[in-house]
Amino acid sequence: MKISITNFGPIKKFDYDLTKDIVVTFGDNNIGKSYAMQLVYLLLKNLTEIAEFGTSLHYKFRFLNHETENFNNITESVQKFVKSNVTSMDITDMINTAVEKNIADAFYANFKNSCENTFGNFKGIVAKKPQISLYLDNLTFNLHLANENPVSAKIYSTPTFLKRTSSNFHKSRNANGRFDIYYYDDVDIPASIIQDKINYLTRSFYSTINYTVGNVYFLPASRSGIYSGMSAFSSIVAELSKNKAMLTRKIELPGLSEPISDYFLMLSNIKGRENPDLSSVYKKIEESILHGTVSFNRRRNTLVYTPEGVDYEFEMTEVSSMVSEISPIVAFFKYIISVAYRFKIKNIKPIVFIEEPEAHLHPKNQIKLINLFAQLYKLGIKIVVSSHSNYIFNKLNNLLLKQEISPKTYSAILLTSGPDGSVSNFMAIDEFGVDDTNFLDVTQDLYDERETLIESWNNRCE
Repeated sequence: MKISITNFGPIKKFDYDLTKDIVVTFGDNNIGKSYAMQLVYLLLKNLTEIAEFGTSLHYKFRFLNHETENFNNITESVQKFVKSNVTSMDITDMINTAVEKNIADAFYANFKNSCENTFGNFKGIVAKKPQISLYLDNLTFNLHLANENPVSAKIYSTPTFLKRTSSNFHKSRNANGRFDIYYYDDVDIPASIIQDKINYLTRSFYSTINYTVGNVYFLPASRSGIYSGMSAFSSIVAELSKNKAMLTRKIELPGLSEPISDYFLMLSNIKGRENPDLSSVYKKIEESILHGTVSFNRRRNTLVYTPEGVDYEFEMTEVSSMVSEISPIVAFFKYIISVAYRFKIKNIKPIVFIEEPEAHLHPKNQIKLINLFAQLYKLGIKIVVSSHSNYIFNKLNNLLLKQEISPKTYSAILLTSGPDGSVSNFMAIDEFGVDDTNFLDVTQDLYDERETLIESWNNRCE
C-alpha cells in the first residue's frame, strides 16, 4: 500500500510507502510532517470504518433507500437504451462511475468532516486543489478534494455491454473477456443485473480495504500535555466514547483536532485487560526506560505510574516529563493496540502513527525506545514515526548493519522545504544504512564553529 499527497497545506508532494513496516520521516520544523501523518491517519481511519460497515450484515438495511435511488437511475438508463436505435451499448464506465458514487456517498462526507475538524484552514487547503492517491495492489483510489465528484477509482474495467435480443433465450453471460447483459422485453431484468453488479463491486472494494489495511492509531506530539490538560474531561469522555461524532461536533473543546480527540478517547476508555501479544515491548519499556509500571485506574479513570519498589500510584501530573511522555505509548501497546485474530490469519498489520517519540528523552533512552519499536514488525505492527532525532536516525542505521532490520522493512523519508511547498524524498538505503543528508550539515557546522573558536582562543593566548 502506497499513498501520495499533492498540494495539501504546506505540502507540495509527499509519498508514503506503507508496504514497509518501519516508516520514519525526518526534516525541519514546520514543513508538514504532522500534516502528512494526520491526513494519512484520517484517510485510513475513515476508509477502514466504512469498509468494516460495508461488509457487515447491517449494510444492506442501512442503504436500502440509497440502493432504491440507484436502481431508479439505472432503470432510467436502460429505458433510454430501449428507446434508442442502437443494438449494443458499452456500460463499463457507467458501472464504474456508479461504484465510485457509492463509495463517495458512504465515505467522503465523513472524511471531509474529519479534515474540517483537524485542519483549521481547510477551505484554504481545498482552494489549492489537493489530491490524495491510495495504491492498493492493482487498485488506484484518488481523492480530488476540490472537485464536485471527489472520488475516482478504476475499480471495474471488464468490458460490459447492454445488448438487445429477439428472444428471452439469451442470458447475461461472460464470454471472450467481456460481460453481456441482454434486454428482451422487461427493463427491470437488465437493470437488476446491473444493480447487482454495482453492489458486488462496491462490497468487493470494501473487502479489499478490509483485508489490506489494519486498524490505525495516532499518538500526537506533546502526549503528556494533551492528556494532562484533558484529564478533567476524562469521565465525560468515557461516557461519550461510543459516539465520537457527538464528542467532536456537539461538545466544544477548543483546538482539539480529530486525531487528538481519538487519542484521548482511546486513553479514556481503556477496559483494563492487558494485551499479551505486545508484552515483550511494553514490559521492556517499563523495565529499561520507565523503571516502573503504567496502568489504568478504573476508579479514577486515568493513567497512573507506579515506580519500582514503591507501593503508590502517581498520576501523569505528578511524574517527570519523561514518564508522562512515554506512559501513553506504553498504555497504547498494553491496552489498546491489538492484532485481531482474523488479521493474524490474513497478515494484516495495524498501523501506529507516533509523532516525535523522542520528546523529553535522554539520548540513551531514545536509542532504547527506537530499538524496541524496530522489533514491532515481528509482532505484526507497522509503525509510522516523525522525528528530529539524529540518535534515532543513527540507531536505525546500526540495526541495518546488524541486519535486525532490512531495506525491505525500513523506509526513511526526508521532507525538505521548496519554493512551492515541502517535498518528500525516500532517502537512499542499503544494507550499510542511510546516507545522512539531514543532520550532517548541522553537525559539521557545530564542528567548524568549535574549531574557529579554539583557533581564536589560541590566537589571543599567543
